[in-house]
Amino acid sequence: MKDQAERLREKVRRSQGAAVARTIAVTSGKGGVGKSNVALNLALSLMERGKRTLLFDLDLGFANLDVLLGYTPRLTLIDMVEKGLSLDDVIERGPYGLELISGGSGLGSLFHLDQGQINDMLDKLDTLSKRLDYIILDTGAGLSAESLRLMLAVDDIWLVTTPEPTSMTDAYGVIKALCKYNGEINLHVIVNRCYTPVEGVRTARRLQTVAKQFLNKEIRYLGYLPNDPSVHQAVLSQTPFIKLFPACQAAQAIAVLTARYLNQPLQDNARREGRGLRSFFKQLIAPFLQKGTG
Repeated sequence: MKDQAERLREKVRRSQGAAVARTIAVTSGKGGVGKSNVALNLALSLMERGKRTLLFDLDLGFANLDVLLGYTPRLTLIDMVEKGLSLDDVIERGPYGLELISGGSGLGSLFHLDQGQINDMLDKLDTLSKRLDYIILDTGAGLSAESLRLMLAVDDIWLVTTPEPTSMTDAYGVIKALCKYNGEINLHVIVNRCYTPVEGVRTARRLQTVAKQFLNKEIRYLGYLPNDPSVHQAVLSQTPFIKLFPACQAAQAIAVLTARYLNQPLQDNARREGRGLRSFFKQLIAPFLQKGTG
C-alpha cells in the first residue's frame, strides 16, 4: 500500500503545476475524545489566521459536525457524483464563513463508481483544492478499513487522544497500523481534556516513547486542550467554543496549537507541497480501480 501511495503521489505532483491545498485528517483511536470538536475549531482557527480552509465531514459512522454547528447539510459529495451536480452545489457556506462538505452516509459507494464518474469527481475536486490553503477531514475514530485508507491518503494526521489509559492504548493502535503501511507519514498528537499542561506533556511523551522504541517513529506533540467547562457549554449551544467563548482556556489553547502547526518548517511551502483533494481521492480509490481492471 505504501509503494502504491508513493507512485500515485509522484504522478499527481508531475501533473499539477499549480499549488494545491494541504490535507489534514483529524482522527482518534476511539470515539468520545472530542475529535470532531477539535476539527471544527481547528478549521475556524486557521481561518482566523487568514488561511482559506474547508472542512470535510468524512466520519462515515458518526458524522456530527452538523450537530456541533447547528446546521443540516442540504447535499453531499455523493449527490454531486450521482446527480451530476457542480461542486458549488454541495459546498455549504456555513456559519462564520466556513466552507463545508458532507461526505454523506453512502460515502462507501465511491469505491464502486465507473471511470467516467471518477474522472468527473476528481476534476471538480482539483479545482477546489487550487483555491484553498487547507482542507480539514474529520475522519472516523478507530481502525476501520475505510478510516485507515482515508488517513493514508492525506498530507498530515492530527491524532487526538486524552490522558486516559484506554484512549492512549487505542491511539497507539492507530499509530502502529499507519506505520505498517507508511512509516514516513506525518503524525501529530493532540492531548484533549487535560487538567494541567504537565498532564498533556506526560501523555504525549508516553506515546512518543513507545512509538520510537517499537516503531522507530517520531511523532510531533502539537499541544494540549484543557478540560474547560466552556467547551461543554458550547456543544450544548451548538456553537464552536472559539466563537462562543473566544477568551476561554480551550480557545487560547487552540490558537497556540494552530500557530505551532503553521510555524513548523514543513509549512513554509505548504501551498506548493500539499497534494490536495484530487490526490487524496485518487489514492483512496486506487486499490478498487486496480481490482476492477485486473
